[in-house]
Amino acid sequence: MDFQTDTEWTQRCETLTAELIERFAGQGLRPDNFGFVALREGPAPAGFAYRGDWRCYPCSLVKAFHLVHVLNRIEAGAVAEHDDLDRAMHDMIAWSSNTATNYIIDLVTGTTGDTRLEGAEFAQWRARR
Repeated sequence: MDFQTDTEWTQRCETLTAELIERFAGQGLRPDNFGFVALREGPAPAGFAYRGDWRCYPCSLVKAFHLVHVLNRIEAGAVAEHDDLDRAMHDMIAWSSNTATNYIIDLVTGTTGDTRLEGAEFAQWRARR
């Protein structure tokens, strides 16, 4: 990878990498089947790579943000863990599934993508989404 390294950024990213591997070990995440690249913009941009040379089909960047969002909502008690959610989180990242991503967005926003809404209900749905 071609970027500058920074000690503080590297330490933060190493901590995050270890947390992700530990948290998702039960779903099959292992140090040898995971890669992670994080770039920090700013006056002194820096980068970090964990197995950055690993060739794989990466999830869209936005899907990584949705994963962090749903994990935050789980920790806050706003979203309950269940088998479908676990499967959706896996498929969103492992296979870059748009269907799984939409399901997660629906869960964290309290909306649904398959119900026809009109009037005030539609306005409320748009505001929440």
